[in-house]
Amino acid sequence: ALNFIHPEDRVEFEQQVSRMVLLDQPLVSRIRVRAEDGSFRHIEIRMRLSSSGADRRKILGVSRDVTRDVTLTDELVRKQQEAEEASLAKGQFVARMSHEIRTPMSGVIGMLEVLLRAEVDQNKRAHAATALKSARDLMSVLDDIIDVSQLESRHLSLDNAPLSLSTVVDDVVSLFDTLARDKSLELRAVVPASMPEWVMGDHRRLRQVLTNLVGNAIKFTDAGKIEVSVSYDIDQQVARFAVRDTGAGVPEDVIDKVFVQFFQADSSKTRRHGGSGLGLAISKQLVSMMGGVIQADSKLGVGSAFHFTIAAPVALAPSPERVEPPAAPGASLRVLVAEDNPAMQQILRALLETDGHELTVVSNGRDAVAMAASQTFDVILMDIMMPVMDGPTAAQRIRELGGRAGGIPI
Repeated sequence: ALNFIHPEDRVEFEQQVSRMVLLDQPLVSRIRVRAEDGSFRHIEIRMRLSSSGADRRKILGVSRDVTRDVTLTDELVRKQQEAEEASLAKGQFVARMSHEIRTPMSGVIGMLEVLLRAEVDQNKRAHAATALKSARDLMSVLDDIIDVSQLESRHLSLDNAPLSLSTVVDDVVSLFDTLARDKSLELRAVVPASMPEWVMGDHRRLRQVLTNLVGNAIKFTDAGKIEVSVSYDIDQQVARFAVRDTGAGVPEDVIDKVFVQFFQADSSKTRRHGGSGLGLAISKQLVSMMGGVIQADSKLGVGSAFHFTIAAPVALAPSPERVEPPAAPGASLRVLVAEDNPAMQQILRALLETDGHELTVVSNGRDAVAMAASQTFDVILMDIMMPVMDGPTAAQRIRELGGRAGGIPI
């Protein structure tokens, strides 16, 4: 009967039967058995020893054809692998396309900034300022799409370093101070004096969440005030944040959906406020990655409050980094620029040479290393993705040069 068993399963099955007899333990095994038409079927076999006399033992068993189950399982595994490969391909595509889109967008933003520095009439300045705002809004949407792609593919990681909670809150409030005053809104931070000076966390991602919440609060508030508060639970080592506004509010029947990707509380064609519907979904995932939860309370016509927590163990103050002394105001700097995009090279020349700085421009990391080794510069502006040698590799090679090059700001 063993001749009907698939050659790859035969030896293992014989060993399993031997162990069953030797140890007197039940056997459950799956093997492939040749059918009458020559194909192999997957068979599940259950066997055990049975004593029928003093010196006689029998093997009792039952078999079941599980070919359909195995086929379905294999198909599910294959589809899961295809889905994972498709997700990876999508992530790689978004990353590649984001770079291809960001580069010309950076050129648009840079050239508009150059134009606004020039002496142009008021109408042209207003047009350029509008175009610059639109370009920055588009870049913000692009950043959201990149974050979503990284979160879905689990390629987004967090930093863990000492940060100041009060500084993060104050920085975000300061960022929106002008926008709030333009709408005659009161924007204030509430930071208790008992806060620990330093905690561990990701400064950039915490700031991103707060920026999103405060930006939304200002967008949807036409009158009144916005309050950004932080408190700290020393026992649980948890930081608690709240952003409260007196804005339009969100209907109770949709408040639980505001953290869903692409959801818009007002999806009508006449809605007043734009947005991709990604900011709160990204914030929820970032807060979860930081060991916390986020929730919203709102009353239509009265206002909204967004609360979130993050794990924030108390930390020691970070070690001071050695920083080159700043140049005197108005001093001319010798700047090495490593940038392969001609438009960005032109923008950097227009921005920096106008201020009296001396530029040396190269188009790849290898030439940047050679220049840093042979000449003296005050600062290096290094692109990341370049031909021949990328920016991070070039920066490491320059650090390895030692001497002044080893400490030059990059």
